[in-house]
Amino acid sequence: MQIIETLKQTGAFIRKVYQEIPDTYSSTKGKRMLDVSRIKVTITIDGQEIAFDGDERSQDRLNRAYTVAKGKNKLAKWKTYDNADVMLTADQILDILDAAGMEQTSLWF
Repeated sequence: MQIIETLKQTGAFIRKVYQEIPDTYSSTKGKRMLDVSRIKVTITIDGQEIAFDGDERSQDRLNRAYTVAKGKNKLAKWKTYDNADVMLTADQILDILDAAGMEQTSLWF
């Protein structure tokens, strides 16, 4: 019974937090956070412009892929912004990370 009561109280707290999110996102910082979550970057691969997600989670995943691709001298299979499969070199991953980081910086400063 104690666990159920605790869960009910936690659920009420979570609902209250979610109700306050619109106010948070109307702030300048909240808007920037939302903009960062929507970053899309484009790089040229073999003469073709290809778009990739550049949000923070994607950047984290790209960092891991870069580490493996660079360390093992391998290609990394990746999904584009439009969900197409591509094979990327470590340098191409680094180009995506660079573009995403520059875009994120421009949003925050």
